[in-house]
Amino acid sequence: MNKLKVVLPKGRIYENVVKLLNSAGLGLNVVERAYRPIVSDKEIEVKIMKTQNIPRLLELGCHDVGFGGFYNPVKTTKSHIMAAQFQ
Repeated sequence: MNKLKVVLPKGRIYENVVKLLNSAGLGLNVVERAYRPIVSDKEIEVKIMKTQNIPRLLELGCHDVGFGGFYNPVKTTKSHIMAAQFQ
């Protein structure tokens, strides 16, 4: 079975995204300076990457779900992916 591949942004919104995922029941254990957090669900794989690379990786199908920052990297990179805005 394929794992759900999630990519998280480095930088300012990283902590908020981790809190959001933890509050949703996805336990993330993040080791300092590691780019692959340990996830409580064995069917989910998480990586941490630069925000500006996330839309392109989603577009190429390298990851299934990603989070981006306030500036719109989808428009910036002209990626053809679905974007959602959370407040």
